[in-house]
Amino acid sequence: MPVNPAAVERIVDEFFRASADGRWDDARATMSPDATLWQSTAPVARTFDEALPGLRRMSTVMGRWEYDRVRRLTTTDGCCEQHVVRFVDVPGGPVELDVCVVIRVDESGLIRSLEEYLDGAPFTEALQRRRSARG
Repeated sequence: MPVNPAAVERIVDEFFRASADGRWDDARATMSPDATLWQSTAPVARTFDEALPGLRRMSTVMGRWEYDRVRRLTTTDGCCEQHVVRFVDVPGGPVELDVCVVIRVDESGLIRSLEEYLDGAPFTEALQRRRSARG
């Protein structure tokens, strides 16, 4: 059963706002109980609760973050999004990372899987494959 694309947009925005603000219970509330996360920095499928200590450590070390320059393709069961994460409290000025996220939403409107690639890895790899194919 497809989810309304507007509901996909809402739940994804809620997840990113909550995680950017360190509101981990609110971020967890956007996730299906059996949701999995995959991050390119720790390429293991795991539950949100297993990922939470690492997310908290990152927030402690890097501080507050924002996300902008969002480009999102939304379907009835998820989205693919590219955005910039800016860690604003890092000494010496903000640190920016390009991020690509693939999110799937279940029939109840909760996130069932989230794959995160830092510095646009999927796009970079796809571009390299295309260049290689051209010779």
